[in-house]
Amino acid sequence: MNEFYNDFEADIAGSYQIFKEDRREEIEEKLRLETEKKQEKLQAEALAKHEAEQADEEKKRLAEEAKTGKAPAKGKAPPAKKGGKEAAGPDLDVPQLEVPQVTPFSSEMENSYIRERPLMEIIEKLMIPQEEEEEEKDEAVDEDDVANTTPMPEEKPSGK
Repeated sequence: MNEFYNDFEADIAGSYQIFKEDRREEIEEKLRLETEKKQEKLQAEALAKHEAEQADEEKKRLAEEAKTGKAPAKGKAPPAKKGGKEAAGPDLDVPQLEVPQVTPFSSEMENSYIRERPLMEIIEKLMIPQEEEEEEKDEAVDEDDVANTTPMPEEKPSGK
């Protein structure tokens, strides 16, 4: 009977992103991959913003050239960098995200578990609807509105 309760406890804990200790490596790898994806997304957004700013500056410069009728003096080309490495891109000052730490947790039945995230973060994630869920709800409401709307009959002009 004790095995039943231990399994039940593990299943319930899984709902709150609390897992058995033997899954530590798997959970740490999952958190590392999630953090890398978030970091890449931040860098992509910063790069897009930077490129948009550069495009705006270029448009302003071209407008100024057209207005004055002469091209501004161009500076010397920057010296070639030593080492043969090309710059991967501009320095965008994107904050480096940290991988969340897995924390140990001991249940009332003295079983060892680990928490994937701090408890408050888990609660917020479970209780606050994600953007994708909100979009799906909006789409469902729009479809219901269209389906429940009856078309208005067209009035025919009278021949008086």
